[in-house]
Formats: sequence, C-alpha cells, structure tokens
Amino acid sequence: MTKDYIPNKDDDFDHWLAKFNTWVAAHGATHGLTAQQTGDLSTKVDAWSDRFSDFNNAKDAFHTATQGKDIAREEAEALARADAAIIQKNPNTTDADREAAGLTVPKSGHSPTPVPDSVPLMQRIDTSSRGILRLFYVDSATPDRKAKPPGVAYAEIREQIGGTMPTNPEAMQPLAMEGRAPYRADYEMEDIGKTVYFILRWVNVRGEAGPWSAISSAVVPS
Repeated sequence: MTKDYIPNKDDDFDHWLAKFNTWVAAHGATHGLTAQQTGDLSTKVDAWSDRFSDFNNAKDAFHTATQGKDIAREEAEALARADAAIIQKNPNTTDADREAAGLTVPKSGHSPTPVPDSVPLMQRIDTSSRGILRLFYVDSATPDRKAKPPGVAYAEIREQIGGTMPTNPEAMQPLAMEGRAPYRADYEMEDIGKTVYFILRWVNVRGEAGPWSAISSAVVPS
C-alpha cells in the first residue's frame, strides 16, 4: 500500500499544509490551478490554522485545569479524611451523625465494645527538645507492645503545669485525645523549667472511659 503523503497527526499535518499552501500560492497558476482554487485553499488553510490554534489553547487549558483539579482534590480529601477520623472517634458522634455526614456507620450485631480496664502506662517522657515533652506510653496489660487495647479509640491526656502534684484528675486541664503514641506537647517560653504533671486513661469507641493511670511528671526542658 502506498503511503499517504498527507500526515495523519495534526501537528505534522499543520506543518505540511502550511508548506503546501505556500507552494501553491507561488506556483499553482503555472501548474493548472485557477486563482479561485488557490484562493479557496488559502481560505481553508486560514480556517484550519485558527481552529487548530483554538484546539491547542483549549488542550493546554484543560491540562492546567486537570492538574489544578487533581491537586485541589488531593488536598481537600486529605483534610476531609483527617477531620472524619476525629469525628468518628469523638464520643458525641452517633450513628445518625455518621449517616448524615456521609461517614461509615459501624456494622451492628457485633459484640459490645468493653469498657477499658487497663491504663496507659507511661514508659518515658522525652525531654531532648527545648520547650517540648514527648509522652511515650503503652497499655499496662501489654507493656511490651505499642498497640492500644481492643476497642480503644484514644488515650485521654490531662495535665497540670506547675504547682504541687495534683490528686484530682477532674481538676486537671484536658490536653489531648491521642490515638497513637508518642504524643508531643509544646510549651510556651514562660513554662520552661516548670514541672508538668500528666494523667491518662483509655477511652473506647463508644466514648466509655477506663480508670486513670498513675500521675507522671517531667520538667519542661530549656
């Protein structure tokens, strides 16, 4: 089969057509074309050039818009997933809330989640960074593992900055509801050198809390 002299790809066709039109304009009359035919070709070439330019501009705009759309979705989805995880773990969230928000509703019919009976055991408090305390804790029932007890959503952490060692956990300030250790606590400059007291307890996915741990303490490093 004889190869077609007109290129198939648009970019190649555009280059070929411009070359052909230029030649026809210069030599068409001496090679059997009328002035009408030469003019009609030039008109069609101009129309093609305009439409091809519009196409390329639209293609570039589509590519840019697609990139922007993909980036915007990635950022929005990541933030939505992070927010959804917090909402799912919050003890105030009901199955009706989950359904209304478009979140996964846990399947019914499984065994009730037990109330935690162990406590978060503070293994160590890292003081290697200025103004930062990192709390490393595990479950008292499985101190050789990092996993939370079954059914536990997070550790509730409370603190007291300065003063004497507290005796009432309910009087201490809520610090965090942390799903994974270690927890990083950042402090202001005026807190450097002060002793911070911590107490923790496990909270299950139904918002039911277990017993409080022993109080731990560390000095905010300078």
